[in-house]
Amino acid sequence: MSIADYIGRFDTITSDGPTKTNKRLMKLLVDDDSENFIEVTLWEEVANTVNKEALIQEPFPCIVAITSLKVSEFNYLQMKSTAPTHIYINPDIEEASSLATR
Repeated sequence: MSIADYIGRFDTITSDGPTKTNKRLMKLLVDDDSENFIEVTLWEEVANTVNKEALIQEPFPCIVAITSLKVSEFNYLQMKSTAPTHIYINPDIEEASSLATR
């Protein structure tokens, strides 16, 4: 299993709802400025910490930094949350400023 941190421009929430086992699952599309969208799957424990309204209402570009993601691939690159995953909206870091101005 490969664990990675990821930063990119938030595009959209593609789904947010219960799974068959009634656990919350949220999926985001994030662009890393290479014109490739990455799907980020946030399981219940992490999805419940996301301020969905703030994420959607942020003016473009909204930058997200997501830590401790499990990297997987099924038809295209996917990243899934793990127990220590955190999501930060418009973090005050140099990489975020650089992405926002591109």
